[in-house]
Amino acid sequence: MQVSDLLIFGIDEYQLTFVDSNKKCEMASIEASLKISKILDNILGKSEKKVSYCIGIFTDMAYIGNIGNHSLRCYSVVGPIVSNARKLAIFGHTLDCKVLVDSGTLSPVVISQFVIRPIDRIEMEVFNSKTKQIISVHEVLRENLVNPDEWLYELEQSNSNSQFKVLQNSFVSIFEVETEESNFVEKVREARRIFQRYIDENPSDILVFNRLIYVLNFLLDYSDDSNASLFELLKNYKTALHRSVQTLSHHNCEDVEITYINFKG
Repeated sequence: MQVSDLLIFGIDEYQLTFVDSNKKCEMASIEASLKISKILDNILGKSEKKVSYCIGIFTDMAYIGNIGNHSLRCYSVVGPIVSNARKLAIFGHTLDCKVLVDSGTLSPVVISQFVIRPIDRIEMEVFNSKTKQIISVHEVLRENLVNPDEWLYELEQSNSNSQFKVLQNSFVSIFEVETEESNFVEKVREARRIFQRYIDENPSDILVFNRLIYVLNFLLDYSDDSNASLFELLKNYKTALHRSVQTLSHHNCEDVEITYINFKG
């Protein structure tokens, strides 16, 4: 993987551009991010201070090239793709995630080769669209590999990978379903049970799924157990990022605010 450009925007923000004609862009970006994450973990693990980071990956069209003339030019990426990746990094930082990607990055190859878990849904601008779109966000944890050196460790790793796949499928089944289903309320309750079971079994990793359970509890109550209302609420559910994190949905032409967290500074 050859890095062709490094842009430093500030003490905590960098942009790498690399070319690998043998790999799809989403595969190359995730592999690079996991390598950077591993290096940072090794460095920060030796520090007495707690330092957190997050890498955002967003896949979309953009205008890419050099701007300027023969005497002065700079490499630029023009379009919402850069700001969207930045938003993912900021959002992941608040949830203690390390590598966040949008659903457009999750090609079938990516899904098969990496362990992924659901995080949330965010409203973002996309290339050549006049309206913002609600996009699902996921965390890439690691490559989907099972170490065969020790059978007990192999079994634990395989079970862990399968558990995240169940979480992912549950999230998609309620937030990304295209048409209303007659048993939709029960499907949402089942997803909530799966998220709760994960929290019970992993008490040190509760931030993301506690948040999702809170959202599901709120929307189940708000919908009065109506399949149609709950379907509309989940279809329109989103988190808006400003200098705050605002969790919303939409029902009967009105916004429904679920949570609001304001950032200092």
